[in-house]
Amino acid sequence: MELLGQQSWEKKLGGLMAAKAYVDLAQPDEPLLERLRLAAMGLLEDGEVRVRMAVGDCLKSLTRRQGIAVVEACLPEVLDSISRNFDRSEEPDDEAAEGPDGQRLRTAPMEDFATESPAQPGSPVERPSSPLMEAVAAEAKAAAAAEPSPGAEGTLRCEVQAAAVAAAENGGSSGARDKELASSQAASGNSNGGSLVRMLLQSTYRKVRPGRGEMRHGTEGWKCLETSMKALQALVEGCGPVIGPLLDEPLRELLYKALHHPNRFVRETGHLTMCTVCAALRGPRLRAIAGQVAERLADGMGDNWSQVRYAACVSTRSLLEWLEEGEEREALMPVLLPPMCLNRYYVAEGVRLYAQETWLRVMGDGGRAAVARHIGPVVTHYTLQARANNHAVREAACACIAELMEKVDRTAVGPHVPALFRSLVVCFKDMSWPVRDAACIAAGRAVLAYPEEMRPLAGEMLGLWLAHLAENIPTVRANSAVALAKALRAYGDEVLPALLAALDDMLLRAREQLAESTKYSGLSNETKFGVAARKARDNDPQVHSDQEMFSCGSLMARFSTSYLIRSDGCMDHGFSRDKEPWEVSDGAVHLLREVAVVRPQAITEKHFEGDGDEGGRGVLEHEGAQPCTLFILVQILL
Repeated sequence: MELLGQQSWEKKLGGLMAAKAYVDLAQPDEPLLERLRLAAMGLLEDGEVRVRMAVGDCLKSLTRRQGIAVVEACLPEVLDSISRNFDRSEEPDDEAAEGPDGQRLRTAPMEDFATESPAQPGSPVERPSSPLMEAVAAEAKAAAAAEPSPGAEGTLRCEVQAAAVAAAENGGSSGARDKELASSQAASGNSNGGSLVRMLLQSTYRKVRPGRGEMRHGTEGWKCLETSMKALQALVEGCGPVIGPLLDEPLRELLYKALHHPNRFVRETGHLTMCTVCAALRGPRLRAIAGQVAERLADGMGDNWSQVRYAACVSTRSLLEWLEEGEEREALMPVLLPPMCLNRYYVAEGVRLYAQETWLRVMGDGGRAAVARHIGPVVTHYTLQARANNHAVREAACACIAELMEKVDRTAVGPHVPALFRSLVVCFKDMSWPVRDAACIAAGRAVLAYPEEMRPLAGEMLGLWLAHLAENIPTVRANSAVALAKALRAYGDEVLPALLAALDDMLLRAREQLAESTKYSGLSNETKFGVAARKARDNDPQVHSDQEMFSCGSLMARFSTSYLIRSDGCMDHGFSRDKEPWEVSDGAVHLLREVAVVRPQAITEKHFEGDGDEGGRGVLEHEGAQPCTLFILVQILL
């Protein structure tokens, strides 16, 4: 108790941890438990986040010891904290910061006009009295009184003056700059439209402080909201099903609202809290609200942040397992089944493995049949996710489309094949190479599964595969060759001439390869190990300075806000670095290997020989050949 009353956050944290251990391991009497509860609730909105996090753990132990009584005593205050902190305050106190001991300290006030941005809905509007705005308003009123009946030439001027009066009444800007402008106006005595234009510009561009309104970053801390949500989760988890009657509609509505909060940490905590709520409400109460919960969990399973997506997957498993098999669970499948399917291929390993385990536990051996029963929502979800603004989601959608066309009942999937294949075509023109790679593989599997249904688009896809044989990314080149081999199996002699023509054109392009050191050829290599040219390149500002930043696995600018998909299938918006001649030959060698497996008789000795220009040397002997190219050629020869 002495530690919990200290000012240092380290001591308060130690007191909360000791209180949790004491409640769990000892047999404290009721008066001491009440004192600990009051002390913990007093730290619910402490200035140090680690102290606030420990409050939830302490409340969970107290709830397990005393049951519903602790929840009834703490729940109103916890819900009040959540409601008060749900939206960030824009008051001056919001500028307070935490000191070294967790105390609230005032920071220096922010400079006015630290950021100027066009006025947007929801941005804070400051309405201080401004000398400039007062002077302009007086000027506009005087001018309006002096000109009661303006002619056609003065109509626009009067409209501008009226706008000036309205803007001056609604708010303006203050500070040294306003005073300077007002004094210059008074000194000049100018009553023309110059000051009005200046005023209108200032009313259009109002100050928005960083971290306020729409300028607030979605991942910054949210004061006590996240930790108060964790305290709610601790109360529900510690009490168990007994808390069911207290989880009424107003509380659930507040929780639903948190699942769509702009801050990702709050959304994650909200979904984990929903998991404990589902466990506490199991039975008739859960079945009554299952539809509302499922819609919100489906949205969370599509969140751009992997942590939020994982938390939503946890809640979804809890909901479905507590519902058990029956009509109630089947009624939720059109909503929950599509995102559950897609997350089994999501790039984040934790999400992917958890979704796969959930699929086995919930669906058992009936997964394919369930997908066939709800094929409409599944196809709609896949096609929409293939155009999502997250490259990892689009990559997963490609894999899901291929699985759908290979493994699910053909009668159910058949009518949707053109729409699915069109989505793959669009993804094959993506800016992110993992998406192009996934689309390349998926399209090859789809052509082999539905050759006749794919025939109308097979020509377009064949052109894309051949073009991506010279892709900058090695795996895309290799997988394009594998997909072309599948097209050869599906269509036979219809595509074989095009593949052989591509081999003849591309195989010896490596002869055109220039040495990379050409740019630095003027340097002397009289250094240790002869690395002057390479060191010059490694330190060349043109190569390594002031360049775009890209997201991991994506060839899109890291801070771009535009969608990656800008194509309707008519243009290729892929990464457009110039192709190197050796990359063209490397892709041709991959194709040579695949064609040799499917149609060995189509490969002749001319594919391993030169054209006579350089003494009959083929690509195997050429100095531009890469190690992987040589290895593949040796495989073919063996």
